[in-house]
Amino acid sequence: MHRPVKRATAVLLIACLAIAISALHTPTTARAAGRALTVTPATDLGNQVVLAHWTGFKPVNGVIVQQCKLHPVTLASCETHLPFPNSENGNEVINGKTQTDGSGDAFIETRPAAQLPSLDCSAESPCSLVAYENDGKPIPPDGLPLTAVTADIAFAKSAADCPPVENFDVRAEGEASSSQAFYRWIAGLCTADPALIVDYTETSSVSGREDFLNGTVG
Repeated sequence: MHRPVKRATAVLLIACLAIAISALHTPTTARAAGRALTVTPATDLGNQVVLAHWTGFKPVNGVIVQQCKLHPVTLASCETHLPFPNSENGNEVINGKTQTDGSGDAFIETRPAAQLPSLDCSAESPCSLVAYENDGKPIPPDGLPLTAVTADIAFAKSAADCPPVENFDVRAEGEASSSQAFYRWIAGLCTADPALIVDYTETSSVSGREDFLNGTVG
């Protein structure tokens, strides 16, 4: 009478053993171990500071945060220069710290196409942030670090979204402190129907350079 019970127990033990062996041979990466990255704000961005927040990282390692093209598959698609004045137009974070609970934060300056042409981030061309642990392990030449996580970021309309311009409709000049507001306003006008092309010059800058010229930041 007890044989069916013993047989069922044996079958159950064999099934559990098979599952355990299968688990041992299943490929795993640190990227799949509960890691995540969020960005605040993540939309309607310009040349501004955002907060990168990560979870699931190891507290013993520093964290690197970089701005990249959308959904990067290697770090060749990322900006890897340190912030100005170390390197012009750089915005890399190299000293992010992770708390004992595996979470951490770092401020990073996002740069649209006008300030970082190599990535060409714009309203029509969103980008990403990537964060990974500086654990000293070799980075695959054809991939991201195993600890890397990414988050998409979307930009507001800017000069990079303007069509080619031959003539100015309006010329204006003013303080640098108001330039970012003007640039967003101008970007909306140049993509409207009908388009209005405005040229804005920062009069308070050292060289008096025009930052918006023919629909392009110069």
